[in-house]
Amino acid sequence: AASAASAAKESASGGGGKPPGAKKKPAPVSTAKTVSLESLKTLTDMGFEETAATTALEASNGNIDQAVVMLSAAATAAPAESMDPGSPRAPATKPPRKRQLEALQEKVNMLTAMGFSEKQAKDALDASGGEVESAVEILTKRAA
Repeated sequence: AASAASAAKESASGGGGKPPGAKKKPAPVSTAKTVSLESLKTLTDMGFEETAATTALEASNGNIDQAVVMLSAAATAAPAESMDPGSPRAPATKPPRKRQLEALQEKVNMLTAMGFSEKQAKDALDASGGEVESAVEILTKRAA
């Protein structure tokens, strides 16, 4: 009688040979492709937003070179301000801050190598809109 009751429970619950009380796991709903964390880190280190980088990697089937091309094309196709921030291929809202700081420091280093102080170099670059030649002109006119 006990085995008949178990069989009845099993057939009522969709059984399939599972022990009574075992619950059937639902099928995974997510269809997202797996993205290599290493590739994602590489793209975010390059200054791309994580969401955009993930989407580009998924669209390129994990090919990081293709993902970079896609992200770069999206960045040059339209200014970041006019792109929908929720767009999967939208680049970071501004050029990567790290690259901006490195470029500025390189320009400051050029000017300090010419004998100007770091403050003078930064002030002149700020006044010249980041143009080294114009900054040199500003600094040499001040010295004259």
